[in-house]
Amino acid sequence: MIIKQLAETLTRLVADGERYPRLIDLAAKSRVSKSTLGRARSGESALRIDNLEDIAKAYGLTSWQMLVPNVDPKTPPILVGMEEKLATWPFENAIPRAQFDALPDDKKREIERFILFTIGAVKSQHEEQFRSAEEAKVQAKRKAS
Repeated sequence: MIIKQLAETLTRLVADGERYPRLIDLAAKSRVSKSTLGRARSGESALRIDNLEDIAKAYGLTSWQMLVPNVDPKTPPILVGMEEKLATWPFENAIPRAQFDALPDDKKREIERFILFTIGAVKSQHEEQFRSAEEAKVQAKRKAS
């Protein structure tokens, strides 16, 4: 059931006129291989959770939202109880919500891409710092023995 739902979602979202018209476009954004995406879209195999998360992020969604029938990334479903958390606009000091809502869709996507790029850069920086710390621990253990 889950594999079938994800296959239907990917078939609908990877199409002409959508954010990612081809699998290769989604693969580039999500960093999930085209062959893995193709197998998931055809329902041949399940995805690993990390791949599902990466695909969902490419659409600005969470993993569970990718499994909602007829999900629309422009108006994603929310969990009951999340309304309060999503009700506040986090960028009010930078741009009022009404002003952002009035922007053309392409400008909104450009801003979204910049935010996702920034988040990715910060995540990469933290991952690199973690790797460096782990390497330092290994070297310290080698010196101690």
